[in-house]
Amino acid sequence: MNASKYYEIHSKDLVKWKYWNDESLNLAKESGKLLFITIGYSTCHWCHVFQEENFLNSEVAEILNSSYVPILVDREDRPDVDAFYMKMAQIMNGGGGWPLNIIAIPTGEPVFISSYLPPVRRDNYPGFIDVISYLRDMWEKDKYGLIQSAEKAISYLNLQEREVPSEDIYSETTELISNVYDREYGGFGQEPKFPSYPILNYLISYSQLGNDYTFMVERTIRNMRYGGIYDQIGNGLFRYAVDKRWQIPHFEKMLYDQAMLLWTLIRINKIKKDNFYEKIIGEIQEFLESSMKDQRLGLYYSSLDADWHGEEGGYYLWTLEEIKEALGDKHENLKNYFRYIEFGNKILLIPIPGVNLFSDDLLKLKVELENYRSRREPLGTDDKILSGLNALIMRIKLDRINNNLDSKGILNFLGNFESGNGRLVRYIRDGKKYGRGVLEDYAFMLDLLISSYNYVGDKEILGRAVKICNYLNSKFYDYEKGGYFISEGEDGKLPQKIIDEYDSVYPSGNAIMIWNLERLKVLLETNDFDPYISGIRERFSKSMSRNPLGNISKIEYSLLSTKILQLKGDQGEVKKALQLLRNPLNFVATYGGDDNLSICGEGKCLIVKEPENIMNYKFQIIY
Repeated sequence: MNASKYYEIHSKDLVKWKYWNDESLNLAKESGKLLFITIGYSTCHWCHVFQEENFLNSEVAEILNSSYVPILVDREDRPDVDAFYMKMAQIMNGGGGWPLNIIAIPTGEPVFISSYLPPVRRDNYPGFIDVISYLRDMWEKDKYGLIQSAEKAISYLNLQEREVPSEDIYSETTELISNVYDREYGGFGQEPKFPSYPILNYLISYSQLGNDYTFMVERTIRNMRYGGIYDQIGNGLFRYAVDKRWQIPHFEKMLYDQAMLLWTLIRINKIKKDNFYEKIIGEIQEFLESSMKDQRLGLYYSSLDADWHGEEGGYYLWTLEEIKEALGDKHENLKNYFRYIEFGNKILLIPIPGVNLFSDDLLKLKVELENYRSRREPLGTDDKILSGLNALIMRIKLDRINNNLDSKGILNFLGNFESGNGRLVRYIRDGKKYGRGVLEDYAFMLDLLISSYNYVGDKEILGRAVKICNYLNSKFYDYEKGGYFISEGEDGKLPQKIIDEYDSVYPSGNAIMIWNLERLKVLLETNDFDPYISGIRERFSKSMSRNPLGNISKIEYSLLSTKILQLKGDQGEVKKALQLLRNPLNFVATYGGDDNLSICGEGKCLIVKEPENIMNYKFQIIY
């Protein structure tokens, strides 16, 4: 078995692929050939199209095999490589997507980057064959010119200024969010529309400290749940919508979307206590258990394919005949709940606005449709079990099943991914461990361990967190400029190590580390972490000021860090108090010592004389 499904899919290509490692890069330097690097993932629709049109094309293969060193990269296997070239795509082209196709000089600096291209010129697309032929010829005629071009492009990575964020950065950021908020359909910006979970979670945090902006969160979630971006029959969220109304989805289902939606729902539900959110939480959990779970390990796969039998979204679409066959005489009842949206020659079911999504009649119809659909050939699954995203799912579960949580379960989970001395692996596939963990893996795992310690009070969990944090600090931290690199950079050295700067679907690793380090500082009552915390903030001060939406999680965690409260006392009393408080985000637990239950923060402590009435005491609670 290959290390990943993506590599397996490309094993039938006519291109003789190599992988990103020292051996391949040394081959390029020794042969003097250009690198052709393609980066994608197994459930990506346009990656499939590009593969069929180009990598199975004999003319393309002949050029790549003879004139280039062709390298295949699974972006989930090597997110550091993906992040470096995506950053270069933003510098050179203003943006990028997958597949990300790069032509680079032998040392790895790019001279050309694009996403999808057809083999020959079509519409406004240049032909891929023309591009690789032209650059091959240019390399033979003017190596020096291409090298100069590559070095100039990469020099832009090193531009760094310092700027102190405004004292009003929180209110200014909230005003900016309000300006890009879609008041009609929810979400932010126009099409294509992505669920912006870091923005939604920032609004949840900020709203608990002053004016309430959660209406943006609520409208966004409601419109997503009523839209085509949500799988109305089998549950789960698709990657994004191509339109601003959330109606027409791009059909891949990613673990990180399910995790972040679940986290956002749990947080907003703690504030609003709305059965609508409780129902969706249940749907997402059920979908994860039935469709994305490795039943042997009890952990979760990374994604489900967008394509089915060569058709994007084919698994989720219907013909009228199929609806009649699935529902029989009840098929007309479906129109009481759904609009039939034409999608090519098939139908996508989208709820009528305002309809009761959880009525008994509709749920019965959905069960019959789902039973019918389940007889179809299953979707392709990327069965990598990523350490960081599984830690995120486990962290989210703490807020749902913490009464049943024990330290053994957490330590067993950690044992799947830790490989000694605090080092983490990147993922598991078919029971085997692959790759070195990247920053997000460490950040999410530390968040899980620190939060778990809150709930169970096991010193071993805290000790393992410290060990992992020490490894991360020794291998990932940029002691020259501050902040954490994405990877250790041990195998297949990039032209330049890349820092983990902006949020994606989920918070950046550097954002999560602000939160992890601030809590460890309080738990261990030490200032040892201060240089790392200040290093992150100084490194990204300019970026936070100039692009607050791209750094929204750093801004949120910086805000939360000013609100940390320490709950001290007897273990039983502390656990009981946390449960009564419904496990606030900004509380850290210190077990043992004084029998009195007390809450400490901002240089003072409050003794809680009536622990059972802790909700009546006046202090800031953030969910």
